[in-house]
Amino acid sequence: MFLDEIDPSANTVNAINTVMIEPQTKFLKGFNTDVAGFDRAIPKDIDLCGKVAGILGTGGAARAAIAALAMRRVKAIRLYTRNVSNTIELLNYLRGTYPQIEFNSYPIERIRDLSDIDMLVNATPIGMSSFGAGYTPVEEQELRTLPPHALVYDVIYNPKKTLLIKLAQKYNYRTVTGMDMLVHQAVEAQIIWT
Repeated sequence: MFLDEIDPSANTVNAINTVMIEPQTKFLKGFNTDVAGFDRAIPKDIDLCGKVAGILGTGGAARAAIAALAMRRVKAIRLYTRNVSNTIELLNYLRGTYPQIEFNSYPIERIRDLSDIDMLVNATPIGMSSFGAGYTPVEEQELRTLPPHALVYDVIYNPKKTLLIKLAQKYNYRTVTGMDMLVHQAVEAQIIWT
């Protein structure tokens, strides 16, 4: 309600993190750079078309990841959350917005088998330096059920390497850190502003 216009990127994610001010008119336009930041941090040689992604969490970072993964034409996204019943409205929205993608929701504490997940994304605060830095949203035993080609992506950038990233690297999974996403979204914001 404070802006004159909202970019589709912000509508999709339902959040604004960048505001462009038109110098002459003071016209305000809101953007969300998380989608571009998330997408550009994925290594260029990884093709996610027709693949399955698992996303831990259902907040703003998860929505940005979903929008980016939809652009990459994944076939299914599994959302892992603390409260499955609270995700019904989100699932309905996602199924309506991205009908070509299969969406399902599962309790995060019941993760046992990730063998069909091609990309696992941590979009929770678990592992953040101020929110349980010594913890991981997926236990080591469950993480090891990922297939060898899987990519593990943690949106947290403080610390630079979360316990989840350290465990993934221990078992030779490819990883992307939140610092990668942060840098790419900062570049996107600079493009908008300049």
